[in-house]
Amino acid sequence: MQVTLEQDENGDLILPLPEELLKEVGWKTDDVLTWTDNEDGTYTLSKKETAVEYVLVEAVRLQRIQYVEVVPAGKTEWALDSVVLGECIEFSNKEISTNVVSHRTLTAVQAIELVKSEFPNTADYSDQDILDTLADWSAWE
Repeated sequence: MQVTLEQDENGDLILPLPEELLKEVGWKTDDVLTWTDNEDGTYTLSKKETAVEYVLVEAVRLQRIQYVEVVPAGKTEWALDSVVLGECIEFSNKEISTNVVSHRTLTAVQAIELVKSEFPNTADYSDQDILDTLADWSAWE
């Protein structure tokens, strides 16, 4: 694959990397790359790895949620039952507060096990896919 250098308005040279190349080597557009002179006329580009920790933060969130249920006259309790049983749809939700109750550092293996236990549909995901997704939550959306 041949790539042509481009020059920006400041005269800096830019090496555009095609999407298919980024995908092939597992890089993302915001990754930091290291440019290494191999001292033989060639250069090596590699992704700069940064040390990470996996921190489990457990919190309790207090919310005000509103529902409007239509029930037979005189059966007000039915609306309460519907809410408790999760049978109705909320129309308004407002967060009041979030309180952190605990936190601890996990190993990568513990983080993977936690994700697999909380999200059974990830059972077929590779461990690396799970770790990559933890680092980029937008991938879960």
